[in-house]
Amino acid sequence: MTQRHGKAFLLRRKGYWMVLIACLLVAVGMGIWWYWQPPDPAVVATRVMEAIRRRDAPTLYHYTCAEERERITLEQLQRILNAIHQRFPELSQSLEVPVAYRPSTSTKIIPSDYCFLFLFKHLTEKNQLIACSAKEVDILGKSFSQSRRLPEGYIRLTVCVASQARGRHRCALVMQGLVLCVLVLSLSRNISDEEIESLIKEIFVSNGVQAVQMNSQTGTMRRLDQIKLFRNQSGHRGFEW
Repeated sequence: MTQRHGKAFLLRRKGYWMVLIACLLVAVGMGIWWYWQPPDPAVVATRVMEAIRRRDAPTLYHYTCAEERERITLEQLQRILNAIHQRFPELSQSLEVPVAYRPSTSTKIIPSDYCFLFLFKHLTEKNQLIACSAKEVDILGKSFSQSRRLPEGYIRLTVCVASQARGRHRCALVMQGLVLCVLVLSLSRNISDEEIESLIKEIFVSNGVQAVQMNSQTGTMRRLDQIKLFRNQSGHRGFEW
């Protein structure tokens, strides 16, 4: 091998190692970037809904926003979950994983929270709550976006997730989701207004919760005694909060 060929070989070998090191640095950088990415909001919402149905207080507590976590302990949260499941055992009767559906919005401004709907078929006679399939959710979700109503026998449970994450963590308005769950299931069972108000006090107020967080960015709280139940002109019942 001549001296010129030897130099060319060394240059090619050096270039090979330079490319290899550059690729390795890019891979490490991509790995670090991926590691620090927060979970997708729909994934967080699904985990929260599944934790509610499994009575999994530690998982719910993990996703509870910091402002609300200062006001409630893990033990309080577990007692609330136990009370909800005692009153509404259908929550844990279905094994299907629910599909997170986010209604389309006309604004391009990023909201402070992403609210996801979980649609279920509520068989009150059999005490069952069956999660709708992805195809059903797509059909029912589009219909709901237009009419703001679901067909008879279907209900929607809501979980709102923060649009802005802190590092790898993205929180959810857990207590709000639990209160909405109790309200929706109570109305689906056609429980009287007086009994619903009694349930709210029994499940939440007696366990130290009188107000819940409604916005993950501002930390805005809303009292439970601000919930207003009503019946519209068509006879349908609902609530304002």
